[in-house]
Amino acid sequence: MKTNLLKIILIGLFAVVSFNAQAYQEGPPPAQVVTVPIEMRMLSPQVQVPGTVVSKNDARISAEITGRITWISEVGDTFKKGQVIARIDNTFYKNEVRRLEADLLQKTQNLARIEELAASQFSSASTLQQAIADKEMATAILDQAKYNLERTQIRAPFTGVVVERIGQVGEFASTGLQVLRFVDTENMEVSARVPISSAPFLEGVESVFVTENLEGQLLTLRSVVPVGDERSRMMEIRVALPKGTWVVGTAVKVDVPSGPAREVLAVPRDALILRTNSIFLFTIDGEDNAKRISVRLGAASGDYVEVIGDVTEGSQVVVRGGERLREGQKVAIADNT
Repeated sequence: MKTNLLKIILIGLFAVVSFNAQAYQEGPPPAQVVTVPIEMRMLSPQVQVPGTVVSKNDARISAEITGRITWISEVGDTFKKGQVIARIDNTFYKNEVRRLEADLLQKTQNLARIEELAASQFSSASTLQQAIADKEMATAILDQAKYNLERTQIRAPFTGVVVERIGQVGEFASTGLQVLRFVDTENMEVSARVPISSAPFLEGVESVFVTENLEGQLLTLRSVVPVGDERSRMMEIRVALPKGTWVVGTAVKVDVPSGPAREVLAVPRDALILRTNSIFLFTIDGEDNAKRISVRLGAASGDYVEVIGDVTEGSQVVVRGGERLREGQKVAIADNT
């Protein structure tokens, strides 16, 4: 019985060793990739310009009335639109409202008395008109006083964050004095300066390629400002950014057209693998082996970009699964549907 059990164990171990040896000889399984052919396309040459992430709402909030500052929110505090972000001493303005409310009450009562007299023809029409005007004037002055009282609470004009305290508690604020800087961190875009010579080639362009730390994406070209600087010969473009973890002031690079379209060898941007000092892609040879090819980039349009290097039209280029490929590695081409 023990002899038979030992034989079974030895047979099992032999099978495992044989399987592992066979797997070692055959190598790892082929990598799953998706490919498309390199093709000829009409693309425009590109120039890369620096850009900066900016907020669409970046305001230096000023006082609308005079008074001593009693409170200012801290740097980094976040507020929704309409919330109080600073306060000015309201003692004078509250007393002014009380005084004017009393004055309005007096003029309202006076008008009622004159109306009774006018009804009995004991008061002239001119006296009645003057009483009506006095009440209307008192109402307007009271409304202005209430408005001023409300302005002692400085409110956020949009949802954002306090990034700088310009005024300080205890300082006397006058009308127009900047109190703090308030920035919208949800609605941002890229501002970039491009050569005026690119203006004709930006007509009809709906999107541009924006790169940050080797990570790039195609984004909507929101606006081309058709006014250039006579010294630098540059003009501004604005690129819409999706909501995310963007930081105001982040440096990016924007690809913009610099010439007319021409026919070039092109691949989808997904085929490109970007490294600090190189750009490359993988093509597949006739024996399903991956071949790494270094390239330079040229013209571009939308999702396609010109590649300059040892590439030929019709060659299969990897657009999915290339990040972990190695030179000469076996691949299995998946159906790209």
